[in-house]
Amino acid sequence: MARAGLDVEPPLTFNATDYLLMPALESGRLEMVSGAVVTRVLTDESGPATAVQYFDRESGVEREVPARTVVVATSTMDSMRILLNSTSPRYPRVSGTRVTN
Repeated sequence: MARAGLDVEPPLTFNATDYLLMPALESGRLEMVSGAVVTRVLTDESGPATAVQYFDRESGVEREVPARTVVVATSTMDSMRILLNSTSPRYPRVSGTRVTN
């Protein structure tokens, strides 16, 4: 599938959908969850992120999704909310500054 601007060298434009989202979806290793509201990033005892906790907007059910890598890529305010909610034993007060090593 040809993507806008990708059929010329160098590519004319960059956008996250073409370069990041579509390849991730095509790999089969990405699942998008509609209506999920992320509450925090979960870490292990040594500090790195290991999962994301979210709740379903319609049902209110809380869930956790394990992950090898967590990328927080939302609006400025939501990113701050998520990171500041992501406290852990290693970073009990300032997790938003050190979720991963």
